[in-house]
Amino acid sequence: SAAPATAAARAGYSAAAALRPPLVRRLGRPRVRATPSPLALLHTGVTLTLAGTGDDGQPPPEVVPPSVMDSAVSFLYEGTKSTAIIVGGLASVAIILLYTYQDNLLYFPDAGGQIPKSTRDNPRGFQNPGQRGLPYEDYYVDVPGENVRLHSWLLLQPEPSDKVTLIYFHGNAGNIGFRLDNVQAMYEVLGINIMIMDYRGYGDSTGSPSEAGIKRDAEACLDTLRADDRIDPGKIGVFGRSLGGSVALYLAAARPTQVLTLTLTLNLTLALALTLTPTR
Repeated sequence: SAAPATAAARAGYSAAAALRPPLVRRLGRPRVRATPSPLALLHTGVTLTLAGTGDDGQPPPEVVPPSVMDSAVSFLYEGTKSTAIIVGGLASVAIILLYTYQDNLLYFPDAGGQIPKSTRDNPRGFQNPGQRGLPYEDYYVDVPGENVRLHSWLLLQPEPSDKVTLIYFHGNAGNIGFRLDNVQAMYEVLGINIMIMDYRGYGDSTGSPSEAGIKRDAEACLDTLRADDRIDPGKIGVFGRSLGGSVALYLAAARPTQVLTLTLTLNLTLALALTLTPTR
């Protein structure tokens, strides 16, 4: 009769289905039979319609047990949570490393070994101004409260107290010797006194570069010049190129009554010149 045949078909189908993976057992493309809500998918199981034959021309439905579904959801959740923890941990490590080594990423005294660090190792003509016939002296600045000594060159005009004195803050990478082309042109064409200094950790200056440290370097240079009786303290200006532009801008803002002029060259194509009127 039809009933025994149907029962046998069901039994054979169930036996075959039992050999398949428990989460998704299918002979053909599954379709989700009506379920009340997404919540029911998690707590009552998922009803799948499988290809085959039965009493109504369809195979009997199989329901994925709630325990299996809960295990799958739990696995996915834990996996996602673990991934988030790992990504968050790596991001935290990256931030800590960037913060710790930010100065190494910002300042390049020798451009990674590509150029000499000390002026003594520069090519001839860039070791000191004297090699270009310019009068100069090695001028040292001690930063108050620190074991840091800055090396600079001071080029004085005849009758230096009658002239403007310019503090030259150079750009990133390299020492003051590589700025001698600019220094020579300023000295000869403008007829001014020039002090060009190497930041801490650059050239023959001691210490290690940092933003806060370079700011203190700038103020120490200004104070040293103002105390030099050969220099008119009311005629001191600052010049900054690239990185030095930020340093010069800082010094002019921090000491507005002590800086006569401010000139910035921000990059090779943009030049900004400002004159600050002291408030005395």
